[in-house]
Amino acid sequence: MKFFGLVFASLRRKPIRTGLTAASLMVAFLLFGLLEPVVQAFSGGAAVSSENRMWVSPRHSISDMLPVRYHQQIQRLDGVDVAAHQTWFGGVYIDAVSSSAFTRWAVTPREFMQVNPQLELPLEQLDAFINTRTGAIVSRNIAERFDMKVGDKIPILADIWHNEDGSQWEFDLVGIYDVIEGDSVGANRLLVNYDFFDEYRIVGKGVISNVVFTVADLAQSASIAASVDDMYSNSEMETLTVSEQDYLLNQIKQLGNIGLMVRAIMAAVFFTILLLTANTMSQALRDRVGELAVLKTLGFQDVSVLLIVLAEALLLTLITAGAGIGLAAYLLRFGEYVVPQISHWSLSINSVLLGLAVAFVLALLVGLPPALKAMRLNIADALQR
Repeated sequence: MKFFGLVFASLRRKPIRTGLTAASLMVAFLLFGLLEPVVQAFSGGAAVSSENRMWVSPRHSISDMLPVRYHQQIQRLDGVDVAAHQTWFGGVYIDAVSSSAFTRWAVTPREFMQVNPQLELPLEQLDAFINTRTGAIVSRNIAERFDMKVGDKIPILADIWHNEDGSQWEFDLVGIYDVIEGDSVGANRLLVNYDFFDEYRIVGKGVISNVVFTVADLAQSASIAASVDDMYSNSEMETLTVSEQDYLLNQIKQLGNIGLMVRAIMAAVFFTILLLTANTMSQALRDRVGELAVLKTLGFQDVSVLLIVLAEALLLTLITAGAGIGLAAYLLRFGEYVVPQISHWSLSINSVLLGLAVAFVLALLVGLPPALKAMRLNIADALQR
């Protein structure tokens, strides 16, 4: 602690240079703080997936549809516990920005909630969802963001599935459900009653997007998946049955390896910052050779000089890293008002600790070489310079 005065004095020696270096470091860690939740968001669905939930999809294209009869046929297979089906509804809610904040699916209410126990809906609201032809339920965070309340009318302008009247769809909000922490997929859905949707749409009657089912014995999941696909191997629409985790990961992989791309970007940023900060620390050492020699003349030990120089790098890097990560957390917290679809993104404590660990390693890499050089500095040679 007694050397902090010297450390701060050294940092203030060239305020413009220090300020620009600090700004570069803060921007780098701001980018880290903003991009880290992207990786978590794309992997979050797989992280909370259920091991005993299986997804049945069209084998050849996600744009294909399955006949609705597949649902009951799969339900009758040995080893299948509960089967439900869901269909992508799409549509526009208010405007394009608001619509992108959550997805809209037509489901079989009772079976869908049984297959997805991570969605918590009061029993009376579930009964209303089952028995209300135009019923719909929504996740709590979406309800709070758009000020939705049970009893509201939810208008959806059709973009794919037009109804018989040629007008916008209108659903009665009969329930608001909660989700377990970390389920970013379930936390952003509006679910409507499939029976009404199928009866009222103009085209595509009797088709669905997916069948989702749970297995009673996890050890039999692979054999059951094979049985489903074998049953439809020569049918009008062949299927691909995988675990929920594999299904979600496959959806993400269609966009590319997001995690790898983000990590590559951050690696390039930090490598550039490493070179910039290392150059700054080396220049600072060259400017202060005489001062360091005087410190040694006054009795400062070699280790003390090393710690002073190293402390400059640690202090500069850790403070700016903390500022950048803190600013990222602030932007993520309040950015949802500008970009609603990032409302469920946040910096986890693990991400914060990772950022600080990166800052610590970066400080050692840029600070240790000049610190060792300062420690080995010869007083006579330094004063002569």
